Amino acid sequence: MVLVCNRSANCAACLNKTLTHLDIKQTEEYAQNMEEKLLTLKEVTAILRVSERSVFRYIHSGRLKAIKVDYWRIAKKDLQDFLKQNTNSKK
Repeated sequence: MVLVCNRSANCAACLNKTLTHLDIKQTEEYAQNMEEKLLTLKEVTAILRVSERSVFRYIHSGRLKAIKVDYWRIAKKDLQDFLKQNTNSKK
């Protein structure tokens, strides 16, 4: 959801962080950002059903792409690519 003020950019209520007059709108940009969501290390361990140590090994070996912004984050697309590369099904 994106909060959009119908008033000016310098709205006193916005500056005071009172949200009673804001309209909640779901935009196409917001939907695209949700597709590109970054997963936490704990979310990835839960999806893969492996330990945090295993995920660290995947990251440090270069098998799983990740970025570090205070904590490790993995893009959903990178996790999907990792799963495709490590499947044992015949092509």
